[in-house]
Amino acid sequence: MEQYALYLRKSRADLDAEARGEGETLAKHRAALTEYAKRRGLFIAQEYAEIVSGDSIAARPQMQQLLADVKAGLYSGVIVNDVDRLGRGDSIDQEIIKITFAAAHTLIITPTRDIDPANPSDEDMLDFSMFFARFEYRKISQRLSVGRARSAAAGNYIVSHIPYGYMRVMRDGRPTLAPHPDQAPIVKLIYDLYASGAAGYMAIASRLTDMGIRTNSGRLFSPSAVRVILRSPVYVGQVTYGRTRQASVMIDGARKKIAVPSDSMTVVEDAHPAIIPRELFVRAQDRLHAAAPVNRARALSNPLAGLIRCAACGHTMTVHARGSGTRKYLGCDTRSCPTLASPIEAVENALLEALRGYAATYAEPDAEPDDSAAQIAALTRQLETVEARLSRARELVETGIYTPREYLTQRDTLTAQSDSIRAQIAALNRPKPVPVAPAVISSTLDAYPLAETTAQKNELLKSILDHADYKKTERSRPGGPQTFALDLYPKLGQHID
Repeated sequence: MEQYALYLRKSRADLDAEARGEGETLAKHRAALTEYAKRRGLFIAQEYAEIVSGDSIAARPQMQQLLADVKAGLYSGVIVNDVDRLGRGDSIDQEIIKITFAAAHTLIITPTRDIDPANPSDEDMLDFSMFFARFEYRKISQRLSVGRARSAAAGNYIVSHIPYGYMRVMRDGRPTLAPHPDQAPIVKLIYDLYASGAAGYMAIASRLTDMGIRTNSGRLFSPSAVRVILRSPVYVGQVTYGRTRQASVMIDGARKKIAVPSDSMTVVEDAHPAIIPRELFVRAQDRLHAAAPVNRARALSNPLAGLIRCAACGHTMTVHARGSGTRKYLGCDTRSCPTLASPIEAVENALLEALRGYAATYAEPDAEPDDSAAQIAALTRQLETVEARLSRARELVETGIYTPREYLTQRDTLTAQSDSIRAQIAALNRPKPVPVAPAVISSTLDAYPLAETTAQKNELLKSILDHADYKKTERSRPGGPQTFALDLYPKLGQHID
């Protein structure tokens, strides 16, 4: 019996309709499509319901799973409410969807018609449907972006995150902030302590912890949380919007979005009631800027710098001097963390011994199957398809079916797809990195005691070790052996206890 899949996804219009109380979209689509499949005698074997928002395949786990299952040939067709429910992503994502369905001879079934991506006439119709879906999505996104920028310029607080010390309120029909009756005095206390020089980040965080004060997420205050509050102009009534923007980049043949500085940031003064007087805020900023920067030219004194992590909280362990300053211990700075410190020499010696044992007993793991040839072959087929579509576009403009402007748009889209596929093929053709061999670990450890500086020792360790997790919850007897555990993560890629 032929099997079919059901794919459900909300659009922005659906979210707006739900906000107006028009009902849950996925439930309505599920009921309508299930009834449609029943009338046609289509057996729905699996449902894929997207519960996260995202226009790209990378942001939609259910779509990723659906494409994998379609590629495996599990379904004769996929039932959707409309073609654009499969995705309004960029042209690369749209091409991936189309090629996957065409290669598997899987239909796209909507209540209005069945689409066979392997059929040339249906392929053209699918191309236009996806193109206009993407065009509509971009226009909606642009209108929303412009609307949000205008709202922020009017002093409205439109960011989802509510800063500690404030609560979101509606005033004259617009969203804004008002001081939180319980949290605002805490913010004032943080600024008073810091600006006066009475306490630093850690001392303030410790004091708030002793008072039982927690952040909006329910966690104890950390030094970094205190620093975020001290640096934010929201507490003098300022609204900022658009500090960064999302940019798409190609990294190792894959499309990713990263945040980059924006050149059109909106800043509105006196947008909401201030918690901190401006002069107090300025004094705090002066102290922040006057704080002594890290002296990167200073000689490194910890050979394990950046390598040892606390197994309890995950923070990097640091060195502390005790007594006259000659006894150095490796410890965790996180307040209330149960991890206890140990002499740095003991940790260093245990680490070196564990690495030697690891190199001596290391067994080469079974090689993973290399499917790069199959991937290259699949990408080559995709490239041939794109090149064929580009050639067809040239024919269409020559015959007058495409206008020159339409051809240029199609050419740019297909050229971008071609460049992306070529980059992926080039990445697969690059030589695979060779892992650090046990012999290299042994020779590195032999060179370790000959290093002239602590920085050189640290560099040697980092060449063979990603990091090590440190665990110690029981005190060692004075003069007795140190009782701690190290879990090593060498750059061979294996984890050892």
